[in-house]
Amino acid sequence: MSFTSTTEENHIEERQAEHPIKLASELVVQQDWFFRQTYADALLVDIPGRYGQYQLKLNWDRQNQLLKFQCGLELDIPPQKLSHIVMSLNLLNEELTLGHLLITSQEYEVQMRYVLNLQGAGGATPAQMQEVFGLIIEQVEMASSALIQILDSDNLAPHATRLAMMEVAGEA
Repeated sequence: MSFTSTTEENHIEERQAEHPIKLASELVVQQDWFFRQTYADALLVDIPGRYGQYQLKLNWDRQNQLLKFQCGLELDIPPQKLSHIVMSLNLLNEELTLGHLLITSQEYEVQMRYVLNLQGAGGATPAQMQEVFGLIIEQVEMASSALIQILDSDNLAPHATRLAMMEVAGEA
């Protein structure tokens, strides 16, 4: 899934946002994604993906001027594959443009995390937000595809992760 927008959707002026959550919610509305603004500095977004539903949490840290992104992947990880998934996440992290993948210690949920530092920047721009959203979604799709292939495979060798990450051109 790629983050695309039409010319009509780009009518948000190239301006500095007073509040990055407001700017993010405008972009989410353009994509027709379901979202909830849990409080003034947080947004919860359900993003339909090719490999499942992704839940993106955005939190604005006013004091430090940081916009925190957490995107959860819907994966059921059996305990016997947990160590291999952790190793695979390390390999996947080497390929990421921004952020990192991790597995939570309590629920064993795979998440993509990224922090956008806006300190001294005067806020985020719509183009910047579109770029970050697009990259996060693209990377979550790549990671989901690779991890699903690994979970469905009996091959736990490290090269299986690299093979699962390879981009394929065309269709069969």
